[in-house]
Amino acid sequence: MPFFSHFFRNAAAGLIAACCLGPASGLEAQSIPVSHAFKTAEARGTRSQTGLPGKNYWQNQASYDIRLRVHPPDRLITGTERIVYRNLSPDTLREIHLKLIQNAHRPGAHRDQPVDSGYFNQGFHLHSLTLGKTGIDPARLVTAPGHNRTWEILPLSNPLAPGDSILLGISWDYTLSDSKTTEPRDGVVDSTTFFLAYFYPRVDVYDDVEGWNGQDFTELQEFYNDFSSYRVSVTVPDSYIVWATGNLLDRRITGLLAGLQADGSIHRIMD
Repeated sequence: MPFFSHFFRNAAAGLIAACCLGPASGLEAQSIPVSHAFKTAEARGTRSQTGLPGKNYWQNQASYDIRLRVHPPDRLITGTERIVYRNLSPDTLREIHLKLIQNAHRPGAHRDQPVDSGYFNQGFHLHSLTLGKTGIDPARLVTAPGHNRTWEILPLSNPLAPGDSILLGISWDYTLSDSKTTEPRDGVVDSTTFFLAYFYPRVDVYDDVEGWNGQDFTELQEFYNDFSSYRVSVTVPDSYIVWATGNLLDRRITGLLAGLQADGSIHRIMD
């Protein structure tokens, strides 16, 4: 009998014996470690060990009004936004954390995968920042030590009390990356096609377990977001079509897309 075949057969037999004789041999199920932060949330009634939200669960909310302009073939992306952020937590917030994921493209930022030179840009260039009607120098944003600027902190001179909301205004630009050998999550696909993601600054998550999330984006992990509402306007040259996720509400465009043929020709256009 070949060694490996013999080995795996014996291993399987040993596994079956261990499964059958587990209780008699004194083996016990191991408990999963639970963090102190989760235990605290459970005691407050916002979480439960069943996985269901606790009776006191809450989640902060935001609404975004974003206006984006794309300038192909130039890779410059410009945008403005108004964010209404609602503090539905029982905590008074003395700072707001902004998620600036595009800054992962900055040279020197920590990443968990190799990239080529076309991946790099200078990240977000914030032109202006307002809090209510008050203008704020974007240089006031604080970068936590040891982090790669994919999230930054805006200290609040007037703390945000439970149940209150604030209005943030931001204008920015960045240059879309043009990687040829790596597969980044956004960038230039070809000379006629741009793929935009992480194109706007957003408010980070403040939750009932950890408070502010404060996790760097390093190109591998997925994302943690509050449920938010979005109103997005994208301006492109006349010859371009914008594709996006979401529910299409404009009946004229719905009819146009219904008439698109496989070869790209238009079969029917709504009046």
